[in-house]
Amino acid sequence: MTVIISGLNVLYPDYVDQERLSQELVSQHTNVFNTIAFIPSSLVAFFTNRILVFGAGKHPIALEFLIYSMISTVSYLGGIKGSAWIVESLNTPSYIGSIIFGVSTAIINFFCRKFIIFRK
Repeated sequence: MTVIISGLNVLYPDYVDQERLSQELVSQHTNVFNTIAFIPSSLVAFFTNRILVFGAGKHPIALEFLIYSMISTVSYLGGIKGSAWIVESLNTPSYIGSIIFGVSTAIINFFCRKFIIFRK
């Protein structure tokens, strides 16, 4: 996810230019970048977690994916709010908000995946 967000920051620097844009607009653009990165990274994460990290859990794959998607979405929305707050309130660059968003979401998702989704 961080790779996709970083790529978007490099490809579209005008959308996160804090000298030219308001903090609120930079925060909104950062949220758009995070949303774009969320979808493909979630799909990759689900299958790599299921195959390489945890293995199949006790639920059928469709139910695992549903639970996984719900938990990922909740942590994503919390991360979006946190990222926006970091960028706007602490006047930090958008990539710092995105990094903190990515790390906090990954930690929350790891524990939910280990103890809820892919539990044997």
